Amino acid sequence: MQFLPGASWIAIGGLIAAAGPVLIHLLNRRRFKVIHWAAMDFLLQAVQRNRKILEIRDLILLLLRTACVLLVGLALAGPYFSCSSNGANPNDPLHAILIVDNGLSMGYEKGGKTLLDEAKTRAKAFVDKLPSRSRIAVIPLCGSANDFDIEPQATKEDAKAALEKVELVDRSDTATKMRDLALQAMEKAPDLPAKRVVFFSDQQASKWPKGALAEEFKRIPDLQLVAIEPAAGDQLENTWIQDFRVADDFANPQSPATFVAHVRHQGPPRDHVEVTLTLSLPDGESVSQNQVVDLDENSEGKELRFTQAIPVLPKEDQPLYVAAKISLPEDHLDADNARYLSVPVLAKVPAVFVDQLGKDENVNRNRIGETEPMRRMLIKNARRGESQLFNVKHVKINEVNRDLLQGARVAVVAGVASPGDTVPDLIDYVRNGGQLLIAAGADFDPAAWDESAWKEGDGILPAYLLPAVGHTPEEAPNDVTPFFLDYDTLSKTFIENYDNSEEDLRQFYHDRYFFKAINSDVSEATMNKMVAAEKQRLLEQNHLDRETTGKALAAPTKTADDLSLKAEHSISELAERSRPRVLGSFTNKVPFLIERRLGKGRVLFMSTGMASNWNDLKNDDGKLMFVLILWPMLKETLPQRSFDTAGDIEFPISDAERTARFEVWRPGSKSGEPVGVEALNGNQSGLVIRGVTQRGIYRIASYRDQGAISAANDTGGRATSETPLAVNGPAEASELGAIKADTL
Repeated sequence: MQFLPGASWIAIGGLIAAAGPVLIHLLNRRRFKVIHWAAMDFLLQAVQRNRKILEIRDLILLLLRTACVLLVGLALAGPYFSCSSNGANPNDPLHAILIVDNGLSMGYEKGGKTLLDEAKTRAKAFVDKLPSRSRIAVIPLCGSANDFDIEPQATKEDAKAALEKVELVDRSDTATKMRDLALQAMEKAPDLPAKRVVFFSDQQASKWPKGALAEEFKRIPDLQLVAIEPAAGDQLENTWIQDFRVADDFANPQSPATFVAHVRHQGPPRDHVEVTLTLSLPDGESVSQNQVVDLDENSEGKELRFTQAIPVLPKEDQPLYVAAKISLPEDHLDADNARYLSVPVLAKVPAVFVDQLGKDENVNRNRIGETEPMRRMLIKNARRGESQLFNVKHVKINEVNRDLLQGARVAVVAGVASPGDTVPDLIDYVRNGGQLLIAAGADFDPAAWDESAWKEGDGILPAYLLPAVGHTPEEAPNDVTPFFLDYDTLSKTFIENYDNSEEDLRQFYHDRYFFKAINSDVSEATMNKMVAAEKQRLLEQNHLDRETTGKALAAPTKTADDLSLKAEHSISELAERSRPRVLGSFTNKVPFLIERRLGKGRVLFMSTGMASNWNDLKNDDGKLMFVLILWPMLKETLPQRSFDTAGDIEFPISDAERTARFEVWRPGSKSGEPVGVEALNGNQSGLVIRGVTQRGIYRIASYRDQGAISAANDTGGRATSETPLAVNGPAEASELGAIKADTL
């Protein structure tokens, strides 16, 4: 048992005062003088019969009187039990570490006061009761847009000032992060051995690890958990946007886009809730539409679809980004009432298709190139009606060169016997960000591809190819044994964000028949050989860069944690990123799809054909699989414009833009802040936006000449270009409810 700082003397005083009833009892016993009187004998005989009962009554009365005085003293001293006791004198100064949960859920408001406000009030009261000369660290659990330090404050006034600066951020973090922060802070005041960690939080269930907590916190000797909750009896109520996306991942000005919003609700039913879609166009205009929905506490929530044309004119080969917002009316937690998108609008998608026939294809005479089903599916896309989105170039392998591939977002090579001398051009295309799909079928010869494109792991193939497995019906009409896709091995990339249910997709994949496929060596030894080849290439490139420019190959960086610290990756780790992955297999264990990342792009190998009788994919239903494979590849060619609040935003720029001036405009700000160009990864330059703690639309303004930025500030001039970036907080943080004490 421990007591509030400085209050242990009250408990000691109560213990001393508790001796009072005993002393009074003893003194009263000594006050009587015994006189023998014959007439009293009859009375003594009557009293003798009840003596034992009277003694027991007096003893109970004495104990009750003593306990009353003792308990009053203890109550005034404020006793409590901590997780453990370090045996320190309660009057000695403490190193107090106050970790305040400032995540999204702490913005829950009732009666004009948020849970974070209540946490600050409780924390200040705790600071006031600390012994003099204590040192207090104030740490926001979920980070801050401003710099904060885990170094302890020297005075109570400084600690309370630091508490005032803790702001609500659109993030969420776990008790494990609290433990890590506490352990870091405990090392900062070695001269104060008495440590106490106090965690002020709404104890949201999602923040706590599953399983036993003993191992998580055994290195923290003195830990207090302070639950910050709404008033007792209040029912939690919250409505939030769980998810927001555009159905096809991008929009096309020739046809309306479909926006999909997923709305969740917690608490009593809420009727006639207005959900609003708003598009902010580059010319400053906006368009919006509303839908009204009734909500109840359904774990699945409700899905709403908005069909909206986007009246913009992007360039032929470059996407134009439009800011989109889906929003709800105010409630007790306003921070999660909106989600944002930066929607890419594409006029045309340049794509190159290479097969055994090229322009010699004649569908009327049944001379069909291997890429024909995929081309037809994209030109007349079932997901987009009759929209002519793709600008297709259809050629033979001997027509492939750098000029043809330049600008193509995706390239497909299928049914080709050998890549010949096009391998260097294909490698260069992929390393510079291209998406390449190599498929078997038709005249595909695995031995010829190995000879030209394997190169001991330094070629364009993502794996060493082995002989084919199975036979087409034409090759062995009496020995046709079909095999199937193993749905459970498929990467989620080809399943997520598609409108069909998982049951429908499982059935769709299961119903496809395959007769022939090219096997691959995906053993660990072969994969290691490919990684070693990539590492050697990077080392040689690094050495060449030093000799020619005096500049070493920069290692890529990424956000390491919510403190926005960056960790450099070694060349070995860069090479490891190129390790191939099997994204799906057949039921006979032969790989169906193999992926390998090279530089900024990636190559996929599909071990079966598209138009040949290697399978039944050329049927109308089967062609949908080509879209499911190609769509994620196309999406990856689009620069990332949607981010979360967990870390910094990295915004790559071209070499031509390195001399430009840039500003970032944060949500709700009335002015931009300058942002400088930094090295990102490899030879890539870009901008890094730090302190991203609130959701909304962040805008990158570019000024191409030195005078433009001052002219814009002085005269209201416009930037040369402006790009909206969408930032959203964690959806799981919106589901309120504290972990139960027995579960904790």
